Amino acid sequence: MTAEKDMENANRSRDQILHELEVHQIELEMQNEALREAQIELEASRDRYMDFYDHSPVGFVTLNHDGLINEINLTGAALLSVARNKLPRRRFSSYIAAEDRDRWYQYFQSLLTSCENSTCELLFQHDDKPPFYAQLDCMCLQHAGKDAEVRIVLTDITERKKMEASCAESRHLLQTIIDTAPVRIFWKDRTSRYLGCNPAFAQDAGVSTAADIIGKDDGQLSWKAQAELYRMDDRQVMDSGTPKLLYDEPSTTPEGESIWLRTSKVPLRNSVDEIIGMLGVYQDITELKQAESMLRVNEAKYRAIIDATPVPLVMNDAKGNITYLNQAFIHKFGYTLDEIPTLNDWWPRAYPDPKYRQWVIESWNRHMSEAIRSNEDFIPLELNIRCKDGRARTVMVGAASLGDGFDNTHLVVLYDITARKQAEADLRIAAATFETHDAILITDVNSNIIRVNRAFTEITGYSAAEVLGKNPRIMRSGRQPRAFYIEMWQQLLHNGAWAGEIWDKRKNGEVYPKWMSVTAIKDEQQLTTHYVAIFSDITARKRAEEETHRLAFYDVLTRLPNRRLLLDRLHSALTASARRNDYGAVLFIDMDNFKLINDTLGHDYGDLLLIEVGARIKSCVREMDTVARFGGDEFVVLLEGISNMQDHSLRKVALLADKIRAALALPYKLNEHEHQSSPSIGVTLFHGNEEALEMLIEHADKAMYEAKHSGRNAVRFFDPTMQRNVSLHDTLQDDMHQILALQQLQLHYQVQVDKNARPLGAEAFLRWMHPEHGMLLAEQFIPIAEESALIIDIDRWVLQTACQQLALWSRNDKTVDLTLTINISAKQFSQADFVDKIAEMLNLHQVDPRCLKLELSERLVLTDINRSIEKIYALKNMGVRLSMDNFGAVFSSLSYLKQLSSDQLKISQKIVQGISLEGNDAQLVETVANLARSLDLTIFAEGVETEAQRIFLKDQDCSAYQGYLFGKPVPIEEFEALLGKL
Repeated sequence: MTAEKDMENANRSRDQILHELEVHQIELEMQNEALREAQIELEASRDRYMDFYDHSPVGFVTLNHDGLINEINLTGAALLSVARNKLPRRRFSSYIAAEDRDRWYQYFQSLLTSCENSTCELLFQHDDKPPFYAQLDCMCLQHAGKDAEVRIVLTDITERKKMEASCAESRHLLQTIIDTAPVRIFWKDRTSRYLGCNPAFAQDAGVSTAADIIGKDDGQLSWKAQAELYRMDDRQVMDSGTPKLLYDEPSTTPEGESIWLRTSKVPLRNSVDEIIGMLGVYQDITELKQAESMLRVNEAKYRAIIDATPVPLVMNDAKGNITYLNQAFIHKFGYTLDEIPTLNDWWPRAYPDPKYRQWVIESWNRHMSEAIRSNEDFIPLELNIRCKDGRARTVMVGAASLGDGFDNTHLVVLYDITARKQAEADLRIAAATFETHDAILITDVNSNIIRVNRAFTEITGYSAAEVLGKNPRIMRSGRQPRAFYIEMWQQLLHNGAWAGEIWDKRKNGEVYPKWMSVTAIKDEQQLTTHYVAIFSDITARKRAEEETHRLAFYDVLTRLPNRRLLLDRLHSALTASARRNDYGAVLFIDMDNFKLINDTLGHDYGDLLLIEVGARIKSCVREMDTVARFGGDEFVVLLEGISNMQDHSLRKVALLADKIRAALALPYKLNEHEHQSSPSIGVTLFHGNEEALEMLIEHADKAMYEAKHSGRNAVRFFDPTMQRNVSLHDTLQDDMHQILALQQLQLHYQVQVDKNARPLGAEAFLRWMHPEHGMLLAEQFIPIAEESALIIDIDRWVLQTACQQLALWSRNDKTVDLTLTINISAKQFSQADFVDKIAEMLNLHQVDPRCLKLELSERLVLTDINRSIEKIYALKNMGVRLSMDNFGAVFSSLSYLKQLSSDQLKISQKIVQGISLEGNDAQLVETVANLARSLDLTIFAEGVETEAQRIFLKDQDCSAYQGYLFGKPVPIEEFEALLGKL
C-alpha cells in the first residue's frame, strides 16, 4: 500500500509540475507579447521624438568635452547656415563672433567644472551670413567612465535684442528730453494728483526733487489760490479728450510773487486709448508781459511824432519785427502792419526778384553794420520797391537809432525818387532808334507795356493807348504751352536776350506767327530796368513753308500722308519697335472693283470715294497711327506699340482689321449716287527692325492679294501660321459660348509627392475636349476666355469640380488627407466676393479647407497689393492653403513675400529644368531655399523630370515635388489608379 501511495503521490507531483510549467509558459508568451508591443510603441515614440527633435523651432546641439559638435538638429544647422552633414566634428566656437569667443571659452570651462545648468547669450557670425544673437541654455552631462558632454538649446533672440536695445534707447532719450527741456513738464491722474514732473517744475513748486511732488494736488502747493482754476482746466481736457493749448494763466511762486504762465494741457492715454490723466507744459512769460506793457507805452509816444510827417517812416526792432508804420508809408506803398509784421515779410513783397532781394538784404546789413561799427550816420541806399498794387517805386532809404545804439529800435526813412529815375530812364530809351519797319514794344521790369511804335500798331491792330500799362500776354494766342514761356523767360533772365518764333493774336482775334527778339535793358548797377521786344509778321513765309511741306509729304486729294512720308514713319517705327521690344503692324488696303466706278461714273466720283475711304479708315484707328494713301485706290495703315506679346498683338490687329473692313463695306453716298464697295486687306506684323521696310510692304501686299483671291471683302495675314492662329482664335471664340452647356471641360490631375515619393495630393489642369480640334490645353483657350466675362463661369466650374472631387476623396481613408491645387485667374481673384465664394463652395460640399490649395502668381497679387494681402489673410484664417506659383520666373518682389503669407514657394518649372551642377539655375534654387527658410516657407518644385534634379532639390530641403518623373496630368480614373502604385 505504501509503494502504491508513493507512486500515486509521485504521479500527482509530476502532473502538478507539468500544469505549473504550462501556466508559466503561457505567462512567458503573454510577457513576450507585451514586450513586442512595448518595443513597437518605443520605436513609434522614438520616431515622434526624432521628428520633434529635427523640426523643433529651436536648435539642439551636443558638444564633447573639447567643444566639438557631436550632434545637431536641422533647426540648429539652419541657424548656423551650414548643411547638417557638414557640422559633426566641427568646432562650435568657430561660428561664434570673434568678440564673444573668449567669453564662450570661459563659460564652457566653468560649465564642465561645475556641471550646473546655466544660460548665456552670444553673437554668432559665419562667413558672409548676417550675424545673429542666440540664447544658449546649457546642461553638462557626466557619464560613468566617459568624458562629459554639453547639451545646448539654441534659440535665435536677434529680434528680441534689437527690441530691447530700441526700447532702452527710447526710454533714455525720452527721460533726457523731459529732464533737460527748457519748459516745465508735469502729469496728473484722473483726480488731478501729480504722478510726476521734470526737475524744472519741481524747482518752481519749491520741492527738492521730482519725486516729492508725486501724490500731491495743486491745493498743497504755493499756487493754491489758483488750484480750482487749474483743476477745472484739467477736468475739461480729460473729460473732452481735447487738448487745451497755449493759453495764459496767473500763478504764485513759493516766495509769494505773482507771475504769468503760458500753458498747454493734453489728455494722457494708456495702451487701450483710455484717458488716465493729463500731461501739461508751461513757460514763465512774466517778463514778456512786462515788456509788452512797456512797448505799448513807448509806441504811444512815438506815434504822435511820426504820424505828423508826410515822409514814409518805419520802425523795427533788433529782431527784425516791424513795430510801426506811419500813414504816409501806408498811403505810398499800400501795405499795412498786419501784412508786413517783420522784415522777413517785407523783403519778398517789396523785392519779389530773389537775386535783387538778396542784394538788398546784404546791402542793408552791410550799411547797418558799418554805421554801428563807426558810430556814424547810416549811408542811404537807392532801392526799387514793389508796391502792393504792383507798381514799382524807386526810393532813397536812410535809417537812424531811437535808442542808445543801433542794436535798439530803428527809424527808417524812405524818400520817393521815382519821378527823377523815370526821367533818367526815358533819356536812355530815347537814345535807341525807335521807328523801324519792325514792331517795337518796350516794357518795364514788371512786364508792363510803356511804349510801342507805329509798326506795332500796324501788325497787331492795337493802338498805343490800348496797350500802355498792360502785360503783353493780352496778345497771347494760347497755341504754345506754358512750358514754352517758362523756357523763354529762363533764357531771357539768364542770357539777357531771347529770339525765336512765337504765335500771337491780333486785336481782331486772328492768330499769326511772328519772329521776335527780346533784349533786357540794364542800368549802371547791371540791374534790369526794361525789356525791348522787336518782332515781324512771318505769316506769308509760314504759308509758303507749309505748302512746300504738304506737296512733298501729303496726298493732294485725301490730305493723307503719301508714300514718301509713310516710308519715313515706317523706318522710325521699326527703330522704336526694336527699342521698346514690342510689335507693330502694316495693313495694305485695296478697294475691290474700284475701276468700275471710274468707268461708270467718272474720275470725279472715284475721287469722292477715295476721300471717304481715307476718312473712314482714320475713324477706326488711334490718333498716333498713320493712315497713308499709297497710290491709286491703295491705302496703308501703320500701327505702332501694339503689345509685347505676339499672340496678343495678333488678336488686337485682327479685330482692328475687321473693324476697318466692316466700315469700308458700308454703302457710299456720292452726291446723288449710292455706291457699294468693299476692301481686301493684307496684314503683316513686325517686331523690331529685323526686316527691311520694303519687304514689310511687299508682305502686306501679298497678303492683300491672298484676300482678293479668297473672294474679296476679307482680311488675310502674310504668315500662314499667323493666319491659322487668327482663324483658330475666331473659331474657339465662337465655340466657347457652349463650352459649359455641352460639358466639354475636364480636369486632369498631376500627382504631387513628398521627399520620400509619397503622394501629397494633385494639381488640377483644365482641358477642353473640343469636338474638332481634340484636347486643348488651358493656355490655348483661357486667354480667349479672359477677353470676356466667360472666364468667371469657367473659374466657378473649376472650383466646384475640385470641391466635388475633394468631397469624394474625404470618404476614402486612402485619399482623405490628399490636397488638391487649382490655379486662380486674375479676374477671379479681383472679384470683391472672391473669398466669400470660396467659403460658400467649401461649405456646400462639406470640404475640409485644409485640403484645398490655391496657386497665386506674383503678378496677380502685386497688381493691388493691399487688397491681395487682405484676401490672403482671410483665406488663411479660413484654413485654405496658398502657394506662390512660378517663383523665380520673374523679378520677384521679395519685400512682399512675408506680408503675402503664403504657405510655400513653388519654384518655376523653367528654373528646375535648368538645374546642373555648374549652372546658374542651381545657384538660384539654393538662394530661393535660403530665402524660404528665413521666411518659414516650404519649397515646392514643379517640372521635375530627372532623378538628378530630385536629388539636388532634396539636398536644398525641398519638401514637395511635381513633374513627369512622378506622373503626367491624367484623367481622374488614371490618377487614382496611379495612387495605388505609389
